[in-house]
Amino acid sequence: MKAENWFIFTCCLCGLSAIADASEAENRLMKKLFSSYNVKVRPARSPEERVVVRIGMTLSSFLSLNMKDEEMNTIVIMNLEWNDYRFSWNPKEFGGIDVLRIPSGKVWLPDIVLINNNDGVFGVALQVHVQAYSNGRVTWTPPALYKSSCGVKVTYFPFDWQNCTMVFRSYTYDSSEVDLQHGLDKRGNEIREIVYDTGFSGNGTAPSHSWSLRYQTPRNACNALNAIFYIKLLHFKKLHIVLDCLNSLKMTMVQFFWSLIPESGEWHIRHRVSRKNVREDLYEDITFYLIIERKPMYYVFNIILPCILITIIAIFNFYLPPDAGEKMGLSINVLLTLTVFLLLLANKVPETSLGVPIIVNYLMFTMILVTFSVILSVVVLNLHHRSPNTHQMPLWVRKIFIHMLPPYLGMLRPKVETPLFLEKPAKKENIQAISRVADEYFIRKPNNTNFLFPKPHRYQPDGPCTDLRKFIDGPSHYLTLPPDLKAAVEAITYIAEQLQAEKDYEALKEDWQYVAMVVDRLFLWIFVIFTTLGTLGIFADASFNATPTDPFP
Repeated sequence: MKAENWFIFTCCLCGLSAIADASEAENRLMKKLFSSYNVKVRPARSPEERVVVRIGMTLSSFLSLNMKDEEMNTIVIMNLEWNDYRFSWNPKEFGGIDVLRIPSGKVWLPDIVLINNNDGVFGVALQVHVQAYSNGRVTWTPPALYKSSCGVKVTYFPFDWQNCTMVFRSYTYDSSEVDLQHGLDKRGNEIREIVYDTGFSGNGTAPSHSWSLRYQTPRNACNALNAIFYIKLLHFKKLHIVLDCLNSLKMTMVQFFWSLIPESGEWHIRHRVSRKNVREDLYEDITFYLIIERKPMYYVFNIILPCILITIIAIFNFYLPPDAGEKMGLSINVLLTLTVFLLLLANKVPETSLGVPIIVNYLMFTMILVTFSVILSVVVLNLHHRSPNTHQMPLWVRKIFIHMLPPYLGMLRPKVETPLFLEKPAKKENIQAISRVADEYFIRKPNNTNFLFPKPHRYQPDGPCTDLRKFIDGPSHYLTLPPDLKAAVEAITYIAEQLQAEKDYEALKEDWQYVAMVVDRLFLWIFVIFTTLGTLGIFADASFNATPTDPFP
């Protein structure tokens, strides 16, 4: 046991001495590099030499696009690389040290900032250490939470796509001092796009855990995930482990790689390219373009479909009988509901006059239809409550709304209508006065005896004669009637006139109600046609707003 303890003690001493030697070598290297280093001096051997700075970006998470403030929120990792000849040494002279990690405040930085920021924060979120290599190569990968301005086009909202940019350039040095270029991959090719960081989850909120499968079986590892997490492929040592895990999760390779894309729940990233721009003021910039397409399902199910259903309710307002008493209340309630939806959308879209969103156009179209339905409901109620005492029905109204339109609207009146050529009012004739001769009562035979014999229809010509008519149409033009019979004739005449007047009143009132019903049905079909064509026309226009296949046409 004592020999084993001495052996362990000896190994620990050797390890501590090796660490001490490495720390001493790194300390000597730091003193050598920073003995004459000036952080404010550009790493160029001559004033005419341009320092090449390569800029790349890794997108960790696309958080959101605030359309109200026209602001894009992203979590990125900047990849900056340049050469500083002052960081050159021979690794053999310093214990084989090939790379140093130096605080960023002690070295020269190219001062690359986000120009189109929206919150006044130009720099990165964390000043991480830079990595200096023995050949003079310097890399810096700081994380950043950027809020960049993004001009939003609201014309086709919510079936729109946006082109958001992030412009990076040196805030201090122009193109004569610093040459901005794209970053390089491991093969030395330029990376002209934004790189995805698969270590973050796709919901854009928090990074997922990095799962190591070195000491786990594929089944246990996938059970530990318990969902489709975004796994770094570098953690897998063998491809068959990946395939076994995907098979247990019932995923294909294509679905797996698509799941690694750090998108938000509202936007789909279609293009993520970058381009170098040289401006007239001799300042160069690297612009990263994020062309994103909105996922409209939220707005379809929460705004568009409810609006369509509300419009259908507004249309069926014309099917509601006027006697129900809720015709105006239904229309006004629908109008107020659409106003609430319009207020909800006002908090989503920016306050701009450059365009009106397509969904707002549809809401305004629906509100106009509902407004007209309120006005037309007033007209229908006015027609429904008309009577012969207040209005006389013109002949053209009777011709159009009683005889012509109902067959085309699918309406059939239970009462048989009198042909139009027979519906001509009879001319009014004065009934000759009753004369009294001596002590006898005489009644002059009237030329028109319709008041004694009511007609089946209010405008129907004379029908077959009754016995009483034959009696009056006798050979004598004057008849002498007993007083009792005269009083009975006068009473019968009064009753007949009242019954005929009441019958004509009810008939004309029913005619006005039928006209209101025909007008209601006519407006129902007109609104169905206009609403269908308007809805299809408005939303069909959004199909032409396809995301471009080429980001730089």
